[in-house]
Amino acid sequence: MHFITTLFFIVAIFAVLSRVKLRDFHVERSITINRPRDDVFAYLRMIRNNVNWNAWALKDPAAERDFRGIDGTVGATATWKSANREVGTGEQEILEIIDGQKLTCQIRLLAPFRATFPSVLQTRSLSLTQTEVTMIMHDKIRFPMGVICMFMNQNKKIAADFDASLANLKAELEK
Repeated sequence: MHFITTLFFIVAIFAVLSRVKLRDFHVERSITINRPRDDVFAYLRMIRNNVNWNAWALKDPAAERDFRGIDGTVGATATWKSANREVGTGEQEILEIIDGQKLTCQIRLLAPFRATFPSVLQTRSLSLTQTEVTMIMHDKIRFPMGVICMFMNQNKKIAADFDASLANLKAELEK
């Protein structure tokens, strides 16, 4: 009887929590790179370059990778498959390019969990030789991830990976 009561209680909690409003998820980080904006953007738009600076890609350099389409153009897609649960399986497709300013991609995670969200890289000229690069990721967190995220700060973890990615990008471009 105690087991049935406990099980009913757990199911009731999840039923209530599943009705909770969707949570907004937004992470934005920036860094200054000592290179002209055109150079920085030309490097960023080539998704094959992600393996040189992206913190998630660097977590498993041995991941299986494939590329479809013409790199640096709308529709180009990078795919990966990794046994490392922090990397998982997924793909990144270029959705929009505003030359020299903005690169919008769709990230589709397939494993160890499913999620789809936009990812944006923006560049802004600070001077002839300095560029600000901003990484942005935003979406609404749906059930059951919204419930899980109530007990952990996912934004803080992603922000740390953004900071590492941007530091890697700065080091790569300022060689």
